[in-house]
Amino acid sequence: MAYFHVRQDIYLVYYNMKIVALDLRKNRYIIVPESAAQSLQNLLCTNFETNGGNNLKPQGFDYQVRELQKLGVLSAEKYDSPCPKVPKRGKLLTGASNIDWRISSSHIGTTSSKKLLIQAYYQLLKVYFILKVFGFYSLIKSVKKRQSSSFFERNPEDFSALAAALNKACFYFPVKTKCLEWSAALVFMGLARRWKCNLEVGVQLLPFKAHAWVKAGGAIIADNPKLSDELSVILSEPY
Repeated sequence: MAYFHVRQDIYLVYYNMKIVALDLRKNRYIIVPESAAQSLQNLLCTNFETNGGNNLKPQGFDYQVRELQKLGVLSAEKYDSPCPKVPKRGKLLTGASNIDWRISSSHIGTTSSKKLLIQAYYQLLKVYFILKVFGFYSLIKSVKKRQSSSFFERNPEDFSALAAALNKACFYFPVKTKCLEWSAALVFMGLARRWKCNLEVGVQLLPFKAHAWVKAGGAIIADNPKLSDELSVILSEPY
C-alpha cells in the first residue's frame, strides 16, 4: 500500500474552495488553487496500489504530484497509512472586516502586580528569542511540548489578569509586539499555570490575511470573539 502525505511542518485548511498551507519551516503561506486543492484531497485519501501491485493512477496523476511537491506541500516520501492531515471543507466564509490588531494605551490602565508583569515580560523575551534564533517551527514545537493530560480547563475570565500584565509588558518591550508574539506569550503564561489554552492562527483570502489569537474555555481571549467564525483556523495547538 502506498499513500501520499503532506510534509510534517505543513498545516492545511480550506478557505472556501481553495486550500491554504502554512509552511512553518519557511514561515510562509502557500495558496493551493481550486483545481490542485481537489487533487491534493484525493492524493491524501487514496491508496494508489492494488494488492497486485498495479498502480491505479488517474489522468494527470504524475503531473499533479510533481506540482504539489514543487509547491512544497506534498512530501516526496510514501507511507503505508493515510495522511492524518486531510483538510475538511467548512462553511463558506466572507472573512473578517477588521483584523488590524494593535495594543493601545488604554490597555495598560489595569493594575498588574510586579511579579505578573515580570512573568509576562519574560515570556515575551522567550517568544522573540525562539522566533529570531530558531523560527516559527520551533515556536510551535515549544507550545506542543507543553501539552499534558494533567492540565485543566479555566474560565476565559481567569486570563484577564494575564492579558493585562502582558499588554503592559508590551509597552516596556523594545520591539513592537504583533499578534503572534502576544498570543504565544499569553499561551506560555497559561500553560505555565497548567491551564488549557490554544494558540490559534486563522486565515482568509481576497485579500489574504492571517491573524493569531488565544482560545481557552471555548472563547477567544482579549480579541474579536467572532474570529473563528470569520477566518479558517489553520493552526490550533497544543490542544
